[in-house]
Amino acid sequence: MAVMAGEHKRRDVLPPPVERYTVLGWLYKNLFSSWYNILLTGLSLGIIYIVLKPTLVWAFTKARWVSVALNMANLFVGVYPREELWRVWWAVYVLVALIGLSWGAHFRNHGRGVVFFSALALLGALPIELSVMDMQRESLLYLPLPAEFLPVGLVGAIAIAVGRFGAQHVRALVNYGWILYVPVVLLLIRGISPEHALLPLVRTSEWGGLMLNIIVSSTALVLGLPIGIALALGRRSQLPVLRALCIAFIEWIRGAP
Repeated sequence: MAVMAGEHKRRDVLPPPVERYTVLGWLYKNLFSSWYNILLTGLSLGIIYIVLKPTLVWAFTKARWVSVALNMANLFVGVYPREELWRVWWAVYVLVALIGLSWGAHFRNHGRGVVFFSALALLGALPIELSVMDMQRESLLYLPLPAEFLPVGLVGAIAIAVGRFGAQHVRALVNYGWILYVPVVLLLIRGISPEHALLPLVRTSEWGGLMLNIIVSSTALVLGLPIGIALALGRRSQLPVLRALCIAFIEWIRGAP
């Protein structure tokens, strides 16, 4: 009887209630539920307005964005030879394809990914051109995305769909793709030799911009993770020499500026 009573009590235990709010309900509960919340919300909005107003006025009426548009290639790739930019874009296409396949095969919110990449394709197809007038001058905000963003968005959306409907067959392929991506892309961007017809050598001194930042950070991530794990294991080693070397290296790197 005691066992049955215990089981009956366990069955009567209900899970904690789940609170669900609409947007207006969330706003009321978190921002306007009491007089001091209303006061704090008003003060916060006033401070945000005071801070953002000069920035927005400068961005839309005084800043000259034409120079940014004219130097977009320098911001992305530095002085990388312009006739070889197709290599960089192919590296981007493959990266987006891997991201899309992984997204479709491993995650559930496929719709968001398709919407994101479709919007990216739309921005690549329709350059953004906004002209803002004020009392004395005309300021042009002209920041078009390169036309290559159109295939970037299309590749991403298609890859998500392929990963979604062929998840079982895609996962192994994607894993191998991620393993091979970094060395293949480095070879593609660097080239083979100065005399090579398809992939002439591009020296690292000509790399720059966002591309160089991504390459350095990706390489550091790929190499740093296994090295860090090995050093952490070596620090816990029972071999005094190995443990001392690992500790010395870790503390030296940690203390470096």
